[in-house]
Amino acid sequence: MRPYVLETTAQGAGYLAGLATGFWESLDELRQNWKPERTFYPKISAYEREKLHAGWKAAIKRSLGWAMDVPWAYGLGIYLLFNSIGD
Repeated sequence: MRPYVLETTAQGAGYLAGLATGFWESLDELRQNWKPERTFYPKISAYEREKLHAGWKAAIKRSLGWAMDVPWAYGLGIYLLFNSIGD
């Protein structure tokens, strides 16, 4: 679901300020202001979604630790730290 107001960070800051100053009485009053702009529904089957999600998780698992072999990935400080471990 996408909210009607897309700038939720600024809206949240305004709501907090309004609550702190008494402009808004309660969270319930703020909840009444929230409106959905659009609702999205999946267009693929649950089976296909799970299959794709499993592939994504496998790719993430394979990518873990790759930066240990690429010294520039985390900057010089981390590179020196990794290379000093075990000395």
